Amino acid sequence: MTIPTPTNALVRSHTFSHTRSSEPHQRPDTDSQLRKNQLKKRLIDLTQTEKALQQSAHRHLRFDHTVNLEGASGANYSQSRKNDLAKLKGTEEIVAQYGLTFASPDRPSKDHLNQLTLINDLESDYLRDNPSFDYKDACDAVYRSVCGRRKKPALFVNSRHAAGQILEHFRGTKDISGTPEQHLEKHLKPLKTGMYALEFQHQASVGAARKLVDVYGARPSAFAVTSATQSQRFVPDPKINNQDLLDSFQTLSHNVSDRLRAIPDGIGSAKLAHTAADLIDQLIDVFDAKATMDVHAQNPILANSLSSMKAIADSLPELCHDSRKFNNAYQALIEELQVSLSTTKPYDSDDLHQISKALLSSDALPASVPEPRVHLASSGMGALTLAFEIAEHLTGNPNVEELSTSKHGTSPVYYEVEQLRYHRMVESDNAATVYATLNHSTPRKAGDLAWDIDAASSALKQKLRQTNQHSTANNAITNNSTTSQPLYCILDATLEKRGDIDTLCQQFGDDIAQNKLKIIVCKSYQKFANLGTAKVMAGGIGILSADDPDLKRANDYLNGIEKDINLMANNDGQLLTLLLGCRDHEFNLVDRAVENSTFTAKHLFNGKTEPDNKNLFNGQKVHQTFDYSEAHLPFGLLTQNSQPHSLSLNLESGQKDIPLNRNSHLSGLYTPARDSFGFNQTTRTMIPVDNQQSVRLSFGQESQAELVEQFYAPSLLMKKDKQAWSCQHARTLIHDLANEAIKSVRIPPHVKPALWQKLHVAGQLEKPKTSDAERLTLSPDSLRLKQLQNGERGLTLNKITSVINHLGEMITRSTKPEQWTLGKDRPIVDELLNGLIQSGLPGVSSAGRSGVLALQAHMSMADMKSASKNQRLRGLQSLTSAILRLPGWSGTPQQLLAIPDEVFQKATPSQKETTLSALFSTLDNSTQLNLMQRLADKGDLNKATACLERFEKREHTAAESFHSTSGGDVQTISDAKQNRMDSKLSQLRMDLGYKS
Repeated sequence: MTIPTPTNALVRSHTFSHTRSSEPHQRPDTDSQLRKNQLKKRLIDLTQTEKALQQSAHRHLRFDHTVNLEGASGANYSQSRKNDLAKLKGTEEIVAQYGLTFASPDRPSKDHLNQLTLINDLESDYLRDNPSFDYKDACDAVYRSVCGRRKKPALFVNSRHAAGQILEHFRGTKDISGTPEQHLEKHLKPLKTGMYALEFQHQASVGAARKLVDVYGARPSAFAVTSATQSQRFVPDPKINNQDLLDSFQTLSHNVSDRLRAIPDGIGSAKLAHTAADLIDQLIDVFDAKATMDVHAQNPILANSLSSMKAIADSLPELCHDSRKFNNAYQALIEELQVSLSTTKPYDSDDLHQISKALLSSDALPASVPEPRVHLASSGMGALTLAFEIAEHLTGNPNVEELSTSKHGTSPVYYEVEQLRYHRMVESDNAATVYATLNHSTPRKAGDLAWDIDAASSALKQKLRQTNQHSTANNAITNNSTTSQPLYCILDATLEKRGDIDTLCQQFGDDIAQNKLKIIVCKSYQKFANLGTAKVMAGGIGILSADDPDLKRANDYLNGIEKDINLMANNDGQLLTLLLGCRDHEFNLVDRAVENSTFTAKHLFNGKTEPDNKNLFNGQKVHQTFDYSEAHLPFGLLTQNSQPHSLSLNLESGQKDIPLNRNSHLSGLYTPARDSFGFNQTTRTMIPVDNQQSVRLSFGQESQAELVEQFYAPSLLMKKDKQAWSCQHARTLIHDLANEAIKSVRIPPHVKPALWQKLHVAGQLEKPKTSDAERLTLSPDSLRLKQLQNGERGLTLNKITSVINHLGEMITRSTKPEQWTLGKDRPIVDELLNGLIQSGLPGVSSAGRSGVLALQAHMSMADMKSASKNQRLRGLQSLTSAILRLPGWSGTPQQLLAIPDEVFQKATPSQKETTLSALFSTLDNSTQLNLMQRLADKGDLNKATACLERFEKREHTAAESFHSTSGGDVQTISDAKQNRMDSKLSQLRMDLGYKS
């Protein structure tokens, strides 16, 4: 008999958080001694301030070095990590699965944000209904490896049960051989755990069946497709001690999780930071509880992953000011958690069931109601399909009615459920089962009554009363006193708010105990329950019911299907178990997303008029409103029907009018397109609503300042009527905003401040105020974090950044640099860029600053392509100055590559020195070496030579990245690394024609 794993090792709660304090215990003392101790502590804090700042910069640079290395080498981060792992024995499966996601983000070809690229060949827009060609090729390769050359058309499914569901639609047709049961036994080929090939006689039959794969959630997960056919074994390394490595995460002086939890809740990334802390601690706890180190103490794969994980986690607090960088690093952290779980496999199915209990547990349920068992399904649709099947089996009636009330209307229905009803031919009349969602992913029209837990409860109470009255009347007519059949309710809890299940159990616990009601709760784990990872396709289903034979039949049925799917046999099951163990953070992430949706609706898409309303945008300066939104949901929706929009640009060749529509105003970089919802970054998806195409914004974990940068300009420009927009319009709006921000400052009439001066003053006026007491008592980290909290500063510069970046993305997307060497709009753009860059953009996110620098790079490149020598050199100077004024841009390697070699060669020695200081010397050694090699390969020998000479004059230290194996201070270069660097440097010298 196996001993159950302790709950605190599986389920994260505040009770089980690591609470080791780094403060020594103080004994009671006299007032004098206490003051002395306090002064000593202050002195120690002051002497450590410089070291703390150096450590903070070092942690931040670790992320930047990793991004720069990707930009300089041309190899994406995922490939680099795969190459690292592939050197170790037993990593074939892990390497194949690194970077897998079931819903990939849109990746624009021009991306100046320059983040870590986490990618896998098998990824697709949304795996459930739109698999990639690489995924299909991988499925075919698995089939050939097991069955040889394919002789019959085949459909790939994830279980025997799913195959049976699909075949049931062909009963009585010539598409299958005999009955569905007979065809299943003869033509279903097991390929791997969680992967089968269902063969047909004709390709047309496969085409018809393929539509049902989406409906039933029958597609094999990418983890199943890429799983190894044989056990993967590691080779122990006696020099490794993974227990020491695990312990280093939680030392008194350097507790990674404590630093993440210390991020104040008012900072945009705080909820995600706290999630990361619990995921790390939960992994350590389960390793302790399972005595994983008894087997894996010398596992080099685990050591490699834990080292990268620690480097990433150690850097996360320093990235909390920028939600995009933080989310990017968080995704890299998740990949390392996946690697660690894949090589150790600490969880089993009992652990999953123990963790899943929390999904339907409630103290409000009467004691007579058995503890609900939550079963694993292939996906949210897989869970809903099972709910429809169970209700039909137990009631004998396939029909399902949507819950409704006269006050709240009818329950919203996910479009996938409509597809399920269509293919199963489910009607609504004379139904013994009702359906409702807790919360929906398509908000209602602004002002309409919301559908939430209160609406669902009210509708269910009404239906129960009607059912009971009908049963009483029937019994009176037939003189029958037997107990009537309970009402079945299928409840979709995919988008669940904190306390929803408790409310349900409080209001219907007695009805459930008296067997008047059975609630089948279904949930997709692919939304917020995935904790922003978008990695695991799965769903859950459980039944709130009295203890009766029907409940036992249903649970037995679901147990069999769960064993058939056998998700825990593959690596995604391990990650899912870890994620569900930190379930409380699902609600925290939803809460922050709803806060962001509310903020955007209140302050941006709010229908209000801007101050100082001048004759702008055809006499209006009015923000648009969301066409559909609900205060309790993390969504905002805008219909796409509008009159034509346009952007007019006055270029060297004349006026160019760029046609636009409402959706054109949303940035493909800052608000990427991505199917589904529940991600950590705000995304957009095109969906049909009320017979018209609409864009749904699904909000993420950004700060309020970042939301303003994303949506201030779009909220003004996404009008339904005809709209014209130009550089002059942008200039007018930016100056209006700047003047409004400094109107409290008395400026003499004869003084005409430049734009950068206005913005500098605005930044100082709106900067968060810090008291003298706070300066004396708060640590540098605490002071920095205080200034980052939502609501702490004015947002004028963020609004202006939104306007210039909206214009800049239109320009860089629609024009080439050489079109901007001259033209009426060029002085306007130069004025705006100079003003923003010289102001330093205080309070603007690094993503916002990146957009400004990208537009400056576009204009500088226009100058460097000019026929005028002076203009070419001016372009080099303006690019260099901008990067020096707004340091930290991860796009510098690409800019050095883009500078024409002949322009660099003609520059003065001092200009070359300044350019290399800005664009080359700030990079770490590995990035510099890769960049010099790419310059040489490209034929830019002047730049390559100048970089090489500069490189050889300076001392070198080993700058850390996320690939590094240490998590501490800057390390000196090891002999092995020095030898590799010397070898690469020697080869580079030969390529540039130097004599050895």
